[in-house]
Amino acid sequence: MPDSLERMVHSRIIFANQLRGIAALCVVLIHYAVAYQIMQPTVAWVIAAPPLTGPISPVARWLFPYWLDGGAFGVALFFLISGFVIPLSLDRSTRGGFLAARFLRIYPTFWLGLTVQWLLIGASAAYWHRPIVFGWPVFIRNALLVNTWFDGISVDLVSWTLNVEIKFYLIMALLKPYVLASRIWPLFGVGVFAVALTLLEAGRLPPQLVQEAMFITYMLIGTLFQYHFRKALSTLRLLAGCAVLLTMGALCWALGPDAIAWPYKPANYLYASVVFGITYILRDRFRPSPILDAAAAISYPLYLVHSLVGFTVMTFLIAAWGLTYVVAAGFAFVISIAIASLLHITIEQASVRLGRSVTHSKE
Repeated sequence: MPDSLERMVHSRIIFANQLRGIAALCVVLIHYAVAYQIMQPTVAWVIAAPPLTGPISPVARWLFPYWLDGGAFGVALFFLISGFVIPLSLDRSTRGGFLAARFLRIYPTFWLGLTVQWLLIGASAAYWHRPIVFGWPVFIRNALLVNTWFDGISVDLVSWTLNVEIKFYLIMALLKPYVLASRIWPLFGVGVFAVALTLLEAGRLPPQLVQEAMFITYMLIGTLFQYHFRKALSTLRLLAGCAVLLTMGALCWALGPDAIAWPYKPANYLYASVVFGITYILRDRFRPSPILDAAAAISYPLYLVHSLVGFTVMTFLIAAWGLTYVVAAGFAFVISIAIASLLHITIEQASVRLGRSVTHSKE
């Protein structure tokens, strides 16, 4: 892609980059405001700390009513953004170069972030005199992002989405010529496979693998928007294609291993689709924003470290120092931002540059 064209394309996808920052903040907010309180037994078990007791803060109730899940909404935005931008990377390299660049984009930052969190769990276990519940096999499976093939346990409570991303990259590499030619039928084929997997493999495969196929189907909605962005797909066909993929995803959810969450949790994926569509329509009106651009820049490391870093810090500040929940959450947010910024500066930027260096060759 010529430099001038690449700059033009970048200027028109500012909306996607800024949405990434918003998505990360949504996930952090829901985890600190709601998940930390209502999942206290699980949180305490993971970070090797005593569970906190007491009433749930009213903040959780008015910030996120039952029909709105900020975490699911933020993750859905992440998935749509990946589906939209990944085809751009496909156009710049061979399949091998693409996968190598994706490896460098995901794993180095993830490994360092996971190590930081593992050390925090160790410190928490030592302070509270409790055992660490995860052994080395679980840690290694998490580090390699193959845990969903086994027990499905995500030590950091968030990297299950990276398992989905990795499989999405593999599918994109496999479908490269069709994606670059803006073909719709292979995307529908993935959706049909997801539905068939949900119907036929119930109880035969780990449930998390069945769910991953559902999420990949949803990510392909972003790919349809990329087709439209290239002017290879009409608006009418874009809307029809989105409706088909959303329907396939809804079937997978309603009939799959997480059917208990239907329809409240999947509704947030519909909300995210609407928000993504609106911002896409208004994409030419987006301009650089210091706050949103800064949030987008550290969105990946912030997403990786915020949960266990925040949960460990909040528990210590509340149980050991007696701070209020809101004040502890504020400190946790600041510390998570600082660690994410450090990861961004020390490892993420370097691995992204290295990844770009391997995407110059063409097939």
